Amino acid sequence: MCWKWFEKNKDLASLPLRIVLAAVFIVHGHAKLFGGLEGTASFFSSIGLPLAGILAFIVAVGEFFGGIALLIGFLTRYFATFLSIVTIFAILLVHLSGGYELALLALGGSISLIFLGAGRLSIDEKCTNWCKKKKK
Repeated sequence: MCWKWFEKNKDLASLPLRIVLAAVFIVHGHAKLFGGLEGTASFFSSIGLPLAGILAFIVAVGEFFGGIALLIGFLTRYFATFLSIVTIFAILLVHLSGGYELALLALGGSISLIFLGAGRLSIDEKCTNWCKKKKK
C-alpha cells in the first residue's frame, strides 16, 4: 500500500506545516509592517505594553521575515521558537477573550516545527549536509 511511501518520507511532514504557517505569518506580518505599524503600536500601547512602537516593529518584522524563513526552511527551529513566543503573548494579551483559535493553531504548528525541524526540502538541511561534507 501507499503507507510505506509515507513511512519512508516522514521527513517531508514539516513541509506542508512550514508552507501553511509561513502564509499565515507573512500575511499578518506584512499587514503590520507595510500598512498598520502605527495602529499596531497604538494597540500595544492601549493594552499597557511598554515601548509599544519598538515592540510593534519587532513583532511585524519577526512575523514577516520569520514567515519567509519558515517557507524556505532557514533557521527553522530558531524562527519557530520566536514565533511561538510571539503567538503565546498574542493569545494571552489579545485573543484570550475570543478568536484565539487561529493563534492556537499557529502556536501548535510552531511548536511542532521546533521538534521536527525543517525537514529534507529546506535550506537548513542543505547547510547541514554541506557542513557534514566539510568535516570529512
